[in-house]
Amino acid sequence: MKILRQSNSDRISNLPANVIERILQFLPIEDAAETATLSAQWSQIWAGTPKLVLNGFLARIHDHGDHPSDSYRSMLNVYKFLMLHDAKIDNLVLKFPGLRPSPDIDHMILYLSKKGVEGLTIIFTDDDDIDYSTCPKSGRNIPNSLFSARQLKFLKLHGCGFQAPSCFVGFGRLITLELKKVHLGPNFFNKFIPKCSCLEYLSLIECELDGKKAEIVAPSLITLIFNSDYRSICFKNTPLLSTVSTLQDYKYCYEETSFEVEEDKPDIAAVFASLPAIEELNVGTEFFLLCTAGHVPYKLSTELLHLKEVIIVNVLLSSLPEARIFVCLIMSSPNLHRLTISLDDDNDDHQPTEVIGSLQMVLEAEEIPATCFQCLEEFNMHDCRGTKIELELLRFVLATGPVLRKITIEPNDGMDSSKGLDFLMEVTQCRRASKEAEVIYLKSHER
Repeated sequence: MKILRQSNSDRISNLPANVIERILQFLPIEDAAETATLSAQWSQIWAGTPKLVLNGFLARIHDHGDHPSDSYRSMLNVYKFLMLHDAKIDNLVLKFPGLRPSPDIDHMILYLSKKGVEGLTIIFTDDDDIDYSTCPKSGRNIPNSLFSARQLKFLKLHGCGFQAPSCFVGFGRLITLELKKVHLGPNFFNKFIPKCSCLEYLSLIECELDGKKAEIVAPSLITLIFNSDYRSICFKNTPLLSTVSTLQDYKYCYEETSFEVEEDKPDIAAVFASLPAIEELNVGTEFFLLCTAGHVPYKLSTELLHLKEVIIVNVLLSSLPEARIFVCLIMSSPNLHRLTISLDDDNDDHQPTEVIGSLQMVLEAEEIPATCFQCLEEFNMHDCRGTKIELELLRFVLATGPVLRKITIEPNDGMDSSKGLDFLMEVTQCRRASKEAEVIYLKSHER
């Protein structure tokens, strides 16, 4: 029988540094801080952890984290944790109930800027409801000390006001900027963004801007996520912009939202001339309002050779102008691989006969080649209602997609099963340019 001897070695202290670092990454911040008492080695590694996530536990001093005294005590705990770090703090995430823009936050940011922080996330509210009455105005602006942290590469703010001071010289290293429910000052696009020369990723979710017009000058910008309250978007200098998502929620968007090019009236040709590197496009109704502002060609003079994926929401293909824009877009995108579309509620079979035929009139034009979708591999139709317009579009895609692999149809919740079955039978009988094209009809429980 083998006798086990008790080891006197300190296995915890002797763990490799990379193993300790990995353990600390998965521990809650308060537990990770307490590991400093285990040994000198653990204390050194904790003190040198480059990323700190200071979240709700800091406010669990009383039952109500939104009380002013709780916020004050929480900030004292923040300072306590920050003081434990002798090394550089690369990334700080600060989030707890009751957090407000204040002198305490101002002092903390000044401290972090001296520590060379490169990534900063401050969440001032957990409210995810789309309600602009909760959007902080200028009285709750982020402290000006933020704009002295010129070494920032990543910045994320949620639930505050954002107004750069007149003395702001720029974030020359900022690569990613994510703002949600932030009230933006009037100079955000024409003063702040142009001074972020390295900005590659810009996300504006449920934000407000004075003036409701966004003029984007960002020569390094690659990705733009734009889901906010604006009347128009003007691309002035975006030569590298490859991913654009400009969907707006119907609860707070303007009916006349559109794209513009500098001071000229917008049209589809001018907009895409400002987006020479576009690869992914995610747009809603506002994009198709371009048809009211200028001429819509059958095909753009310069093809969108880089465009691989298009997502279109709430397009009204029973409208002849919008049908023309849709065809112009697909005809100008010879390398399109994936197309996703959901049609507007007004695309129904109760429209006049001449309106129902609008899409068909455009699709049957002699200029459209038999391999219009020569590179299309996937087509998705969401919120399908089984209308003639939808059937015509599916017939066209199947007939002009020689490498098509999959068509996915997602029915509307109000579409009964018998109508869905009849619609599916009509689709499966359509002629197909690709022998491998598979039609998938999603049932309610599969969505």
